[in-house]
Amino acid sequence: MNKYYFDNLFGFADIVKATETYKMACEYMAKTEVYDRTLTDARSPWDKTEAFIDISPRIRHFSRVYADNLRKYYKELCGGSWQPIQEEIIKHSKYSAQQWIDEYNRLIGKSEEEEGIVRMGKKNSI
Repeated sequence: MNKYYFDNLFGFADIVKATETYKMACEYMAKTEVYDRTLTDARSPWDKTEAFIDISPRIRHFSRVYADNLRKYYKELCGGSWQPIQEEIIKHSKYSAQQWIDEYNRLIGKSEEEEGIVRMGKKNSI
């Protein structure tokens, strides 16, 4: 019995695939939100952590172009389909803007601990 068959038999491959898709969805949402926050100081009236980009058509354009470029990148990573990432975003649509960022940082922190990588922005303690 080969490893791939064993993994698929017990659903491990599906779990890993779902986890990676969730991580990409978190990364996409976090990066777009952080970028939007750099474009404007205005905040959404409903969620004080969410950037409010409807102030100017120019700001909306920059935000849309950045999001489209990220979407193309993640679409290539998912084998040419945006659907799995979109499903994860819809599944977690209750997340606030800050929750996406916090969740992405949590996932990145976990993977860095596993791999022994130092995050950018942190001082090396060598």
